[in-house]
Amino acid sequence: MSDQQPTAGGDTAENADPYMQEITNLGHLVGEARQLVKDGNVIDMSNFQDRVADLCKAIAENPPSDTDAIMAAIHVLVTDLNQLAEDLKALHPEIDS
Repeated sequence: MSDQQPTAGGDTAENADPYMQEITNLGHLVGEARQLVKDGNVIDMSNFQDRVADLCKAIAENPPSDTDAIMAAIHVLVTDLNQLAEDLKALHPEIDS
């Protein structure tokens, strides 16, 4: 996540912005990965899981007040990740297991 991590006891209404920014950044990474895959390139998503884990930990430690917006953004991110998985399976049917 960015250097602007929410701190425990902070104003949770303001804390949604760093969370949304990181979810947006992760979404951009997935979009870029999808384009790279479509162009026939190999992708490395090894750092992605760590960033998602950091985001989840931060949200658990200091939940935002607008959880509906965060959950909606996470749902979009998961949908995009599922589409990336489908893109990979289409190019490499042997990984469809």
